[in-house]
Amino acid sequence: MIVTTKEVYEFLTRDDRTTLNVTEWAKKEEAWKRAKKNSWTILDTFKETLLSLKEGGKESIKESTIDAMTFVGEHNLYFWVDLLEWGKKYLYIDYKDEEFLKLAISLHQTGKYLSDKQYNAIVSVYNNLVSKGYEAKSVEDYDNQFDYM
Repeated sequence: MIVTTKEVYEFLTRDDRTTLNVTEWAKKEEAWKRAKKNSWTILDTFKETLLSLKEGGKESIKESTIDAMTFVGEHNLYFWVDLLEWGKKYLYIDYKDEEFLKLAISLHQTGKYLSDKQYNAIVSVYNNLVSKGYEAKSVEDYDNQFDYM
């Protein structure tokens, strides 16, 4: 484990990262894409401690949940505010959908953890609004137009 930890540290602190702050860089999709391409040293003694998804039982996290967590975390506060306002403007969301989008906003404001079901529900609301015509803006397009905060 020490070998892998050192490799990860060296990977995250390399000069070719696109974000100076290492903790911010570690959260970026680009860092994860690069990490997936890396060849990591994982000792057999560590591999033996891992459980298969079947062995993990109910408490195992499904890949779709990890994808949902990543999706919600990668999109910034303004994205979720914009999505909420768009859904309300066109009357495409009900009270429950609104509450889920507010949870995504709260995540970015407070860092409060959400449940697996909440992450998946947020992505479901997003997918529903995209199917109804929502198009996300680029980060540069977000300004102080939001009266939600």
